[in-house]
Amino acid sequence: MKKRLLVLGASGHAKEIVSLARLLGYDDFVLATSDGSGGFWGIDVVMIEDSLSDRFDDWHVMVGIGDNEVRCRLLEQFAEMRLVSLVAPTAVIGEGVRMGVGCYVGAQAYVGADSMLGNGVLVNVGAVIGHDCAVGHGVQLGPGATVLGGVVLGDRVLLGAGAVVNHGSSTASVEIAEAVHVGMGVMVAESIDEKGARVMLKPNKVMLGGGER
Repeated sequence: MKKRLLVLGASGHAKEIVSLARLLGYDDFVLATSDGSGGFWGIDVVMIEDSLSDRFDDWHVMVGIGDNEVRCRLLEQFAEMRLVSLVAPTAVIGEGVRMGVGCYVGAQAYVGADSMLGNGVLVNVGAVIGHDCAVGHGVQLGPGATVLGGVVLGDRVLLGAGAVVNHGSSTASVEIAEAVHVGMGVMVAESIDEKGARVMLKPNKVMLGGGER
């Protein structure tokens, strides 16, 4: 029997999903976008609408959208469909890990023992989640981001590429509130309590001809 996958979205993350799904043995693909346009690689495109649940009732479904808010909304809208998670063959999933639906774990990523991932979590290429972490719904770890053991990430947290969250202790977890955005290369050493906070490095300064720009 052919393995068939409906991907909601048609941007860069959707390409990553289709590429991984092919490695995992999927044969047929359809993309769905807000207006039925766009697409890539000659894959058929349809419009995102409620009738998808009837037209594709026996297909597996992934939400291929990087925006955390939109991804969570679509996961809720189509919760009755056959939502699946995809894990790259070169990723490592530790013992006792629990993972929700709609998760993506990319190449060379690592999820440590007894960690819990909510629905729609994106663990991009080379990202690391240490042991005993609790990762909320719709969280995204950029390439090479690292979350050490015992950390709690609220729903829809975004960690940019190369960001690091320090480990918690046996008496106190490091906790990041929901919808916090941690920029590329930032090191977080303690809890962030403010929902929706933005934590960014200062922009790089470029020296041209002896002057600063």
